[in-house]
Amino acid sequence: MAIDLNNEYPSECDSYESSDTNLSVDLESDIIRHDTSEDDILIGDEDPNERNDISVDEPTPAPVEEPLVPPSVGMTFRSYNAVIEYYHEFGRQNGFEMKIRSRENVKGVVCDKSNDCTRLRLTCTKEGKFTPKGKDPSKPSRTQVTGCKAKITATFDKNIGEWKLNTVVLEHNHTLDPLNSRFMSNYRFINPHNKDIIMTNERAGVPISRNYATFAVRYGGYGFVPFSEKDCRNLVSKHRRLCLRKGDFAAMEKHFLEMSSKDKNFYYMYERGDDGRLKNVFWADGRCRAAYRDFGDVISFDTTYLRNRYRMPFCPFIGVNHHNQSMLLGCALISGEDTRNYVWLFKTWLECMSGKAPNCIITDQCMDIGNAIKEVFPDAKHRWCIWHILRNAKKHLKDEENIDEIRKSLRRALHDSLHVEEFEKRWEEVVEKYKLHTIKWFDEMYTVRHRWVPVYFKSDFWAGMSSTQRSEKYVSEGVFQRLYTSKKFEEFQDQVRLVTYTSATKTQDWKNLCVRSGDKKAKWPKRQTFKVTLDRISYDVKCECKHFEFRGILCCRVVRVYHEEDVECVPEKYILSRWRKDLVRNYTTVPVPYYTPDKNPQAKRYIALSKEFEDIASVAIIDEKPYSFLMESLSKLRLEVKALVEGCQEIPKTVNTIGKVYGRHSSNGDEDERNPQHEDLVNQK
Repeated sequence: MAIDLNNEYPSECDSYESSDTNLSVDLESDIIRHDTSEDDILIGDEDPNERNDISVDEPTPAPVEEPLVPPSVGMTFRSYNAVIEYYHEFGRQNGFEMKIRSRENVKGVVCDKSNDCTRLRLTCTKEGKFTPKGKDPSKPSRTQVTGCKAKITATFDKNIGEWKLNTVVLEHNHTLDPLNSRFMSNYRFINPHNKDIIMTNERAGVPISRNYATFAVRYGGYGFVPFSEKDCRNLVSKHRRLCLRKGDFAAMEKHFLEMSSKDKNFYYMYERGDDGRLKNVFWADGRCRAAYRDFGDVISFDTTYLRNRYRMPFCPFIGVNHHNQSMLLGCALISGEDTRNYVWLFKTWLECMSGKAPNCIITDQCMDIGNAIKEVFPDAKHRWCIWHILRNAKKHLKDEENIDEIRKSLRRALHDSLHVEEFEKRWEEVVEKYKLHTIKWFDEMYTVRHRWVPVYFKSDFWAGMSSTQRSEKYVSEGVFQRLYTSKKFEEFQDQVRLVTYTSATKTQDWKNLCVRSGDKKAKWPKRQTFKVTLDRISYDVKCECKHFEFRGILCCRVVRVYHEEDVECVPEKYILSRWRKDLVRNYTTVPVPYYTPDKNPQAKRYIALSKEFEDIASVAIIDEKPYSFLMESLSKLRLEVKALVEGCQEIPKTVNTIGKVYGRHSSNGDEDERNPQHEDLVNQK
């Protein structure tokens, strides 16, 4: 670990690791298990140990360290590096950072190499006196120099062949903070094993917040992770590039040129890095640009979409039209989530939209995005997506027994307050009632409440938008619309409409919720209570009505529970392949029972050839030589067969035998009666 403050370690120390690396644990088994990461366990207050069907690893307890012996005159060390390692670790345990103040050789001359060094002075990083360099000495400075006198000096003793401490000053003139040592730049370190885990999770599409949360679980808490989430984000941004495969860039540029030829208003821009590799890409068609002229006063900018195979966030600009429908106003792929890339993207988008800036912007809670908006859109009103903030609140309430009650109280304070004073009063009541003063996150979010609390924005026009999740509906309704057949999607929509006639109440058992529902068609609607059991880790759900088990469609009560618990994605087990329209059905390639291949010469020949080809292929794949021989032979054979076919007369077309089954004479000469049900099957086919 290299310390890069006012001075730097010599080359021999670059590979040195602090003892923090002893905290490293084996996460290989959980590299891609983000489905059970901390963010996913935040909905309820379940004790994972009480479950028998799900394996949840215990977090590694924080290691107990033995404090180092304070330095004293006469203390000896075997090597130059040992002195630095000792004082570095002593500083970490006691809450201050150290730096190499000077290195001198036997003649008292400053030296750069440790081999020539015979005298070493290590000090606190706050050592020294600050001298203003600007014209205005009264202007506040960001320096943290306080003139601290704490230090040690060591010299090499030739008589014993070791380094000995000559001077030791332990007193500091500033507050020491050992509990927050991990936030100091000297001690934030990601070892190679953790780097590999971070990048593996990144390639698997795990968001950085969840990526970092896995280390908090393993180390026994965020306070014991030897690096910060920002370090994790910086590492990912450093390695993230648009890793184009051969021909990808040419294909992209060709596509953009084709779009430009078809749409004169199509706009695209890309940026290359210093290494010549593609970093950022933005594009918008004429429809996006035209829509922005009418509906560009309020937009949302979302960076939380899943990454594609290039590991870059997809960043859409979304607006809302007069039908309250989401409209795409441009989209981009960026290589890094930092201020510089966001500034480039916003400037490019502004140029695309003829310099017309939006009045209001909704984004995620991100400092880099906020800095870019201040620079590019200084007059725009900026607010944070409340959906993401409420979801983040779960993480900080996970240890509270009455988490559901707290969440409901927070929602009432946020959405039911008509005035600022009313919200502030309700917030204070919630904090006092549930003793939330000890949770630092709530204090931080209250400080920036003007960025996300709805009551602070009611006097401005936001087109009814409060979240970047414009495309999300009840329980990912769009997913069912995209995957299910029209008929089955209509059945699911009927259940979604019935959600308005339901209400959910949590029972004493955290797993069960009572959902009361009524029939909207009845003259006097009957209210009936159903028990719904929810697993807040896997999101498995069961309703007493057994609607899903019997019909294969989620009932309105399950949809209500998912909505109440802010479930983003329905488990795949509830999206039955039976109802999907995007799958190739095997039965379409299998002859129907009443169809005999021997009645169709072409089908008979096809089956015979397929069997022969299958047998030959199973033998040829054993080794490269027969495989190559067969491929060459097939290439020649293909040409010969093609020439033979082209030399023949017109090839007979395939006969649709299914169409001849109903309403025609059967094989025994008797005429079949048309069966309406069968006819429907034929029409659907």
